[in-house]
Amino acid sequence: MEKLNPEAANKLFGNNQLNFSSLLQKIQQGEATTLQFHQQYDKYRDDLTTSLKYLDKQKEYLDEKVVRKLKDARQKVQQLNAAEDSTDALQQFIKERKKELISTAFQY
Repeated sequence: MEKLNPEAANKLFGNNQLNFSSLLQKIQQGEATTLQFHQQYDKYRDDLTTSLKYLDKQKEYLDEKVVRKLKDARQKVQQLNAAEDSTDALQQFIKERKKELISTAFQY
């Protein structure tokens, strides 16, 4: 691309372009939602989160052992959500970048 059209190559690969390492860094800092990447709806995760919230509201009626397990489960769901959000953002970025590169390459 550099030989055919240096201007297009600079546009695609210049310093102002978001790249994988900077995206990964932003995701790790929790900024994935500020980029235009949106997570897809996952019914299972939604049901699980709703059930855990309900149980959390009912914790005064639950045994202490169950409350501890509930807290652990809530933390694990939060970790799962964070990992899924990162994965979704990276997959969407890869698809968009691939589409951009292919469409520019076909022009030349």
